[in-house]
Formats: sequence, C-alpha cells, structure tokens
Amino acid sequence: MNEKSTQQPATPDHQDAPDDVEGERIVRKSTRTSVIVRQAERDAIRAALQATMKVSYSLLMVYLFFHHESCLIRFSFLGS
Repeated sequence: MNEKSTQQPATPDHQDAPDDVEGERIVRKSTRTSVIVRQAERDAIRAALQATMKVSYSLLMVYLFFHHESCLIRFSFLGS
C-alpha cells in the first residue's frame, strides 16, 4: 500500500508536465502577440499624426496663399 501511494502522486505530476509546457507556450505566444499588437498601435498612431500634420500644413499653405493674394489685391486698389 505504501508503494501505491508513492507511485500515484508521481503519475499526476508527470501528467501535469505537458500541461505546464503547453500553458507556458500559450503565455509566451500571447505575450508575443500583445507586443506585436502594441507596436502596430504605435505605428498607426504615428502614421495618423504624420497625416494630420501634412493636412494641417497643406491647409495652412492654402490659407496663406489666398490671404496673401487678397492682401495684394487690397494693396493694389489702394495704390491706384
């Protein structure tokens, strides 16, 4: 009876080992996935900011162009 009780705990421990390895593999895969997702989010935010800055710059240039043109037109009337 003593032999059976010492052998029984050894068997469940041995069966848990593949589960532990699989669990660790899942955790590592999950960690890699979250790192990739976080990097993709950072890249998307960076791209959105760059696009916003380009659009803002373009709008500023259009505004300055038309503002400059309207100033020239006003001054040309004053000079006539």
